Amino acid sequence: MVSRNKLDPMVEKLEQLLKEQKIPRPFGIFLSGGIDSGLLAVLLKPDFAISISYPTEGERYDESKNTKIIADIAGIPLRIIESSKEEFEANLKKAIKVMGKPVNFVGLTSLYLLMEQVKDQTIITGDGGDELFGGYSRYLILNHIYKLYEFPELKNYYPMLDSCFGDLHSKLIKKELPLVRDMKTALDLEMKHNLPDLLEMGNKLAEHFNVNLYQPFLFESVKDFARNLPMKYKIRGNTTKWILRELIGKYLPTEIANNKDK
Repeated sequence: MVSRNKLDPMVEKLEQLLKEQKIPRPFGIFLSGGIDSGLLAVLLKPDFAISISYPTEGERYDESKNTKIIADIAGIPLRIIESSKEEFEANLKKAIKVMGKPVNFVGLTSLYLLMEQVKDQTIITGDGGDELFGGYSRYLILNHIYKLYEFPELKNYYPMLDSCFGDLHSKLIKKELPLVRDMKTALDLEMKHNLPDLLEMGNKLAEHFNVNLYQPFLFESVKDFARNLPMKYKIRGNTTKWILRELIGKYLPTEIANNKDK
């Protein structure tokens, strides 16, 4: 365990909430090497972890170093599935066939391969962590822009700001969204308009392979906590999902807690 100073009470509360989530054993976890799944791994102690890498495509597509560190610290058996660009393209067709429609998400094939490996088993994922706790890098763009609306001196310029940035969020996620002027509403919109498509993908693939799928971040107690969480715990300066980074830093090395290239 990594030595840390005493945690902020809100960070400790989230730790408690996540540890309380009940998943029927045995269950595994899709371990990506990132903060969301890594945090669930060290807190919920799954019975096994499974990950995927594309070692021939360079470091960007091979996170096995981090997944091995996380699994080792959590004491979880880890299986890494290695794939290639050629296999990716072949399995993409199979995955789209299961979905029944084109899907604009690069992780579809990887998720298909992972689900295939855990057929008839129970698995947890880190879905929802980014939307609930401000994890996507695009939120840094929006957060800086929305801060302009907090200056009373700029009130007369709001129409101009709207004309410049009013459709930026829509462009970033390629969906038509209402005009908003604050980060909390922007995150709420993503929960409503963006997350369901990602969940549909996971749910359809899970159903196809008879996988019992759980998403601990989306349990009601965690969602309620996130809804009422002040924005400073989500985005602080140029750091996304600040609260998750603080919590995982209690358990994992700094290079994983502070990883911003995921």
